[in-house]
Amino acid sequence: MSAPPSAPLPVPSRPRPAARLHALQAALRRAGVDAALIGAGADLFYFSGLDLPLTRRLVLLTVPAHGEPVLVLPHFEAKGAEVADVRLHRVADGEDAMASVLAALPAGPDLAVAAAGDLPARVLLEVDRRASVHRWLDAGEFTGPLRLIKDTAELAALADAAVRADAAISEALAAGVAGHSERDVALRIESRLRAGGFDPASVTTLVAAAAHAADLRHRMSAEPIAAGVPVLVDVTARRHGYYADVSRTVHTGAPSGEVAAAFRCVRQVLDEALASIRPGTAAADVEQRALAAFAAAGLGGHVKHRIGHGVGLELHEGPQLEAGSDTLLAEGMVFSLQPGVYVDGCFGVRTEAVAVVTRTGCRLLNDVAAEPGVMA
Repeated sequence: MSAPPSAPLPVPSRPRPAARLHALQAALRRAGVDAALIGAGADLFYFSGLDLPLTRRLVLLTVPAHGEPVLVLPHFEAKGAEVADVRLHRVADGEDAMASVLAALPAGPDLAVAAAGDLPARVLLEVDRRASVHRWLDAGEFTGPLRLIKDTAELAALADAAVRADAAISEALAAGVAGHSERDVALRIESRLRAGGFDPASVTTLVAAAAHAADLRHRMSAEPIAAGVPVLVDVTARRHGYYADVSRTVHTGAPSGEVAAAFRCVRQVLDEALASIRPGTAAADVEQRALAAFAAAGLGGHVKHRIGHGVGLELHEGPQLEAGSDTLLAEGMVFSLQPGVYVDGCFGVRTEAVAVVTRTGCRLLNDVAAEPGVMA
């Protein structure tokens, strides 16, 4: 298992979108699709470098298969929004914001448009009414494959987020766990994440002790955490557009019995997953190998979720490490590995770290280990 980076890597504030836009246009042409419509969200950040909120006012990037992409923005969002090879149209209140979108679409009776799944229905209905779209497609069919392989800047951003999240968790837990409430420990972690430069609105933390850790939808308690129990910590947070997704389970005192066996099983599953991952590995095979390892340890009935999922501009994106996936892993793909054992009414143990497929195998971006950290 490769060691994680020892220090945060430099992170560019914005990606370089021109090559990404050209790749999207080429994909549209190959499929005979006339244009893609992208609203505020992860795809807009990927193709423009702009991180804009979803509002009632129109924010829409129109990417024609041929010609110049057009970005429509409210006039007050347009400062600093210039994007190479994209025509920017600033819209004032009362102006026909859709006119420049329609102008970027080719005329004809067979218009085919790919729309992002998170676009508001009112936007799609207006385009359909005014442009007489003949065929609608899911833009994710074109943007998703492009986003699967992370470039150098994306890998740097993901590594930076992972290292900072690890540090925030370690610093917060060092102040003690037993005798503190789940809510207090979570607030301690969240404070350090915000101080580490993560987007405050993106920070979510779960702290679940003992039997609570077996409930994936647990609401944190204000009661003190007892000694001699496992404590599961799960953190997601976004920095420079990219997510950290980390889980670790610590123990207030040394674990024994079933809990110790669960820690050993989780470590074994993580190690086997890491050993199996390399370019060309089927994503489904990683899941199947994990399930087999859980079953061999006698814990197959205590697995509640897949072994992993893609992480990047979104917390859950491709590739999916699950039995139904037809994805073959490739260098530059990034995903979580999250083996977990959950015994209802008793305890839960999970570790989660972000991994990247390398030319010869797999590398963890987090320093999270599956062995129990013994905490006070």
